[in-house]
Amino acid sequence: MSKTLRDADVIVVGAGLSGLVAARLVSEAGQEVLVLEARDRVGGRLLSAEMAPGVILDLGGEWVGPGQQKVGALARHLGVKDRPTWAHGEHVLIWRGQRHRYTAQLPPLPVPVLVDLAQGATRLGVMARLVPLTAPWRVRRAPKWDSTTAETWLAHNFVSLGAKDALRLVVRELLSAEPDELSLLYLLFVLRSTGGARAALAVSGGAQEQHFEGGAQQLALRLAGTLPGRVLSGSPVQRLLQDDKGVTLYTEAHEFRAGAVILALSPPLCSTIEYVPGLSERRQELVSRMPMGDVIKVLALYEEPFWRAKGLSGQATGDEGPVHMTVDASPESGPGVLVGFLTGRNARCFTAASPKDRRAAVLACLGRYFGPSAAHPSAFYEKDWGEEHYSLGGYDAHPLPGALVRFGTALREPCGRVHWAGAETAPRWCGYMEGAVSAGERAAEEILATS
Repeated sequence: MSKTLRDADVIVVGAGLSGLVAARLVSEAGQEVLVLEARDRVGGRLLSAEMAPGVILDLGGEWVGPGQQKVGALARHLGVKDRPTWAHGEHVLIWRGQRHRYTAQLPPLPVPVLVDLAQGATRLGVMARLVPLTAPWRVRRAPKWDSTTAETWLAHNFVSLGAKDALRLVVRELLSAEPDELSLLYLLFVLRSTGGARAALAVSGGAQEQHFEGGAQQLALRLAGTLPGRVLSGSPVQRLLQDDKGVTLYTEAHEFRAGAVILALSPPLCSTIEYVPGLSERRQELVSRMPMGDVIKVLALYEEPFWRAKGLSGQATGDEGPVHMTVDASPESGPGVLVGFLTGRNARCFTAASPKDRRAAVLACLGRYFGPSAAHPSAFYEKDWGEEHYSLGGYDAHPLPGALVRFGTALREPCGRVHWAGAETAPRWCGYMEGAVSAGERAAEEILATS
């Protein structure tokens, strides 16, 4: 039998970046706030760990870049310093069995493929600019675009197989999902939300341009430190009951009472809570059609960043896999660190493999990119976000084809006294730390406007 533990004006469910930003703003406005977190830690999809003595690296969200002012301002306010991601030297491309080194913005693909890609990217850019950020379902061609998968569109709008494969790789790395799992409308929204694929995936001038000294989870840890005694970990919410006077939240051992609630969870996690009365039909239908992406993040540590002496940046892209993209995440002093990602169906395939076989496949891939030394790290770490019970995947959740037009208005629309935060609800930089911060701010402002 649960017992009442504590009342509050506002309860935030989820101590990720979005929930903690919302809680801090509500608290600073003079409201009594509680944060209930299912995990035994704060940070959500931000997770940092000491991988070597004095070397803290990120197993989850890591980078920020130009145009992400809110998370940058928050970091400065909290005293978390950023530093540039190493980007000097030549990049590596493995394509159709050939290894290339290059420094230009465009990879050394065959000219017909580059022309095809450029023309297709231009068409996508023109279409993306038509999509309203706060309501993509309102664009005139939304019904057609939302019922068309990104795979169908690229299959009919690119001539060369190389261009089609290149765009599939871009979509997979951008959204940790396959083009046939996404609608064209959602892809256009993401391109508009982030400023385009290059802004989202690039290091120099892109979303991987900076990362945080000591790890990105510091943002959550320091935010939680501004809420002493008000962040309760190990408290998964099982049931939410609304009545005329407020909201009651039930965990396994306790119940909590508040005037309003902010759910700062991914849509799939929101669906794990029982609601009494039930949420709107549109909201229930939406979250049932928003699965998480699939991603395994891998980190290989070396005595030093040996690739730099070879004139390489540590950035690599390839069509062979299982790692299709790498970045140099080495600290300013200490070991060399290569970070890579297994995404989409690739991640699902290798989730079923043994850790030994998965490590062997990843290191063989790194060896093809950077030479034999890359296949023999001093340490190797991986994080399969699909196996994280309170994440269910990563980087974020995406609506299935048809869901945005039919149910998209329920994404941010409050359900009575329940308000929604989380990076998936952000119009700009949806799914990124920047989006998480802005979503937390918006949810807090909604609460305060009604109090």
